[in-house]
Amino acid sequence: MPSPALVLSYWLQVAAVAAIVGLMLAAVARSAPRLRLVSWRAVLLLAVLLPLAAFLPARSTPTALGVVSGVMSVMGSAPIVPPLEAPTPVDWTMWLALGLAAGAAVKLARLLAAWLLLRQVCRRLPAAECPLFEQLRTRLGVDATLVWHDGASQPFTFGHRPALVVLPADLVSAPAAELSGIFAHELTHVARRDWRWLVVEEAVGAMLWFHPAIGLALREIRQAREELVDRATVALTGARRTYLETLVTLAGRPMSPHGLSLSITGARQLPRRIAALATEVSMSRIGVVVRSTLVILAGAAAVTTAVQAFPLTPFAQAAAGEAGPLEKQAYVAPRDAPPPVRLHYVAPALPADAGAFGEVDVEMRLVVDANGRVVEARSLKSNATKGVIVSAVVDAARQWRFERPTMAPLALTMTLMLRPSGDTSAAGHSSIERPMPVEIKNAVYPDDARQAKVEGIVQAEITIGADGRVTDVRVVSAPMPSMGEATAAALKASTFRPGMKDGQPVPVNVTMSIRFALK
Repeated sequence: MPSPALVLSYWLQVAAVAAIVGLMLAAVARSAPRLRLVSWRAVLLLAVLLPLAAFLPARSTPTALGVVSGVMSVMGSAPIVPPLEAPTPVDWTMWLALGLAAGAAVKLARLLAAWLLLRQVCRRLPAAECPLFEQLRTRLGVDATLVWHDGASQPFTFGHRPALVVLPADLVSAPAAELSGIFAHELTHVARRDWRWLVVEEAVGAMLWFHPAIGLALREIRQAREELVDRATVALTGARRTYLETLVTLAGRPMSPHGLSLSITGARQLPRRIAALATEVSMSRIGVVVRSTLVILAGAAAVTTAVQAFPLTPFAQAAAGEAGPLEKQAYVAPRDAPPPVRLHYVAPALPADAGAFGEVDVEMRLVVDANGRVVEARSLKSNATKGVIVSAVVDAARQWRFERPTMAPLALTMTLMLRPSGDTSAAGHSSIERPMPVEIKNAVYPDDARQAKVEGIVQAEITIGADGRVTDVRVVSAPMPSMGEATAAALKASTFRPGMKDGQPVPVNVTMSIRFALK
């Protein structure tokens, strides 16, 4: 489901693309309606495709890195007593998704209602006979039927096979020159299959209703389409002045309330259309190619800039960043508490050169819901010098599945340790599932450290054998020797579920920590 951060990034991406393309079109394509039409349709297409790009699998190849998922630290020296209740978080992501879906459903329902109404009304209207209409229809070679409607205020075209050209009944007695321009305009829409395009464009606008740039794109598409049809109409009839006067006359009538019809006039479009007809400029082929090239380059730059500046991630959290809404309200599991059993593991899709970076540790905060799914994930710290490695690890962790925790949502601190496997072949990408604590013994606070009021953390490297027992403890650092000895004794008495590789238990080295704190 889309998080607020994801929607904002997408909003900014589309806004950046629309702004850059719009500025370029205003600079070089004012008198090129076809180029403007294609460009703004491309903006609509990009608005649909940009979110899908976030879900494309990362391009990666097996590398000479082994994956050892381990508990990096186990903190505390007292038994853990979990609280009786877990906080109930407000899932803003769900409400945001529901709001976006509800808005799209309302918009689509209105379009469907408009289509059903027009379809019902037009079916009842009898076909009209008009020699002038038939002459133009035959000339353009289109399948269309003329109908007169008492309730229509503007001429419009609706549907296909056959398309219905609907004219207000009071235009029956209009001069032939005026009717010729109206017929030519509507039949040109039919020849261009504009009604099908209109349905697709309005559907996209309904689904992306929350973005003002989509509304801008739709308005510019309508404007460019009408300018193209105006040019074709003048070329077909050869009566520019009469057609301009017809447009002005029809503009005084009430507008058509139907969103799925192609009306000959529009209050917002008419001034620009009249200006375009009055100052129509013929553009050479070279000019068209140059302007088209400039717009394509601007569009490519806009997409690249938008994607890099406002990257999308397919989940609630990016690879690194601030805590998400669920994490802020989740119960944070103590580091020395055994985590839930992991039921499903996905190895990170690492880049081909990941083996060149040596040993890499990525410490993460995972938020697990009541069903054991990872609903939020972010990196806390890492020694990786390449961000794509951290992103790959966090993306893989988002696909893990755990046993249902006793408290949810549950925030876990876990570390994935990437180690060179020693095999540079494709088969050398080894995956080792980390050992899981079964029982961690509490270290006894040494008397000399207690009397001296010494606190601190003891770090130790331990080897967990294939049977889950600690076979070796090496104290790396300790505030006092006695604290290191107490830590070693506690860890030697602890037990783990062994690390697994290819379904078989294997010895694994893990770095752990014990915190000594006076109460």
